[in-house]
Amino acid sequence: MSSALDKFCGSVFWNSSFLAHADADLPVCFQQTVLVWIPLGFLWIFGPWQLLPMCKHKTKKSSVTKLYIIKQVLAVLLLLTAVAELALTFAEEARHEHPLPVQYTNPSLYIATWILVLVIQDARRFCMRRDSGILFIFWILSLLCGIFPFQSLIRKALQAPISDVPRFVLFYISYGLQLLLFFISGFSDVAAEAKEISKKISVPHSMVIKGYRKPLEMEDLWELKDKDKIKTISAALHKNMKTLLKKAQAEMEKRKRKKKLRESDLDLGNQMNKAQSQDVLVSLISFPSPSISQQ
Repeated sequence: MSSALDKFCGSVFWNSSFLAHADADLPVCFQQTVLVWIPLGFLWIFGPWQLLPMCKHKTKKSSVTKLYIIKQVLAVLLLLTAVAELALTFAEEARHEHPLPVQYTNPSLYIATWILVLVIQDARRFCMRRDSGILFIFWILSLLCGIFPFQSLIRKALQAPISDVPRFVLFYISYGLQLLLFFISGFSDVAAEAKEISKKISVPHSMVIKGYRKPLEMEDLWELKDKDKIKTISAALHKNMKTLLKKAQAEMEKRKRKKKLRESDLDLGNQMNKAQSQDVLVSLISFPSPSISQQ
C-alpha cells in the first residue's frame, strides 16, 4: 500500500522520522492524499442526502438571497481554481514534463466536489432552513486538514525559492475562498418567504402577551393590508358570486330547453300513435271478415 502511494505521489508516503526533527512536519505525500481525501470523503458520503429536497415534487424553490449569491460565486471561484490546476497539469504533460498521478487526481476530485457543493447550496432553496450543517462541517474539516500544507509551503518558501509558483498561488487562493465560505456559512440564510411567515406568527404572539398584561385597545391592533380588508374581500366575493350566478342561470336555461324538447317529442309521438290507431280501426270497419262475406 505504502509503495503504491509512493509512486502515486512521487515521494515517501509515511516516515516517522519527519516528526522527530526540530521543525516536525508530515510527509508531502501524506498531505496530498489522506489530508485531502478525508474532507472530500466526508462530503461525498453525507452530501447526497442534502439533495433529497430536490426530489419532492410539491416543494417550491425559495427566493434568491444575497448570501446565497455570495456562496455560489465563491464556490464557482473554487471550481475555477481546480480547473486551472488541472489545466496546468495537462500543459506540463504537453511539454513532456511527466506530471505525477496525484496532480491529475486531486484537481479532478476537487472539480467534482465543488460542483457537488454548488448543487447542495442550490438544493437547500427547497427547504425552509437553507443552512447546511453538512457543508459547515466539511468546511471545518477542509480548513483543519489544509493547515498542514499551508504551513509546510510557507516554510519551504522561506527556506528556498518556490519551485512551483502557479500551484503555490492556487493553493492559497483556494484556502482563502474556503475560509470565506466557512465564515459566511456561520450566518443564517433566511429566505423572504420565511421572514414573512415569521412576521405573521410574531405579531399575534406579541399581541397575546400584551392582552395578557392589559386590556387591548384599538391602538394596539395592527393595520391590515388592503387585500385583507373586508371591503376588498367583499368586492371579490360579489364579483365571484355574479360569475357563478350567470353560469348557474345559463345551465338552468339549457336544462329547461332540453326538457321542453323532450316533452314536445313525446306529444308528437302520442298524436302519431292516436292517428295510426284510428286508421287501423277505419280499415277494419271498411273491410268485413271473409266468414261474413261467404254467408
